[in-house]
Amino acid sequence: TPSLHIVNTKDLLVSKAVFEAMRLEREVTGQVAVLVRRNSDAKDVKLALKGIDSNATVMRVDAARGREFAGVVIYDASGAAYASSQPINARLLYLAATRALHALVFISLGRPTKLLEGIPRDLLRRDEP
Repeated sequence: TPSLHIVNTKDLLVSKAVFEAMRLEREVTGQVAVLVRRNSDAKDVKLALKGIDSNATVMRVDAARGREFAGVVIYDASGAAYASSQPINARLLYLAATRALHALVFISLGRPTKLLEGIPRDLLRRDEP
């Protein structure tokens, strides 16, 4: 079951992304990816993964087109990153979510995007503070 984790600081967002990527690497067979919206976010996650025994791929969502991963962590699935008022955000979130073959984790800095609100609780496990 895909999961949604809500954090309230940027530091927690980065550390949760690293934690979830490492957890997925232990639980699934195959490549794990952390998908981000901005280059600056990719740098933050890569820096946090540096020196840790992890083979997770960190890339922007738009660069993941055509790729598949055993596990995917969607970094910052918040309303700020994926505003529901802009159609491109729905397409990018769909692109990110459909890259996962076996495991999918959404992490949101603050309130999650409204694009996730319609998903029933039995289809998306929510871990809220």
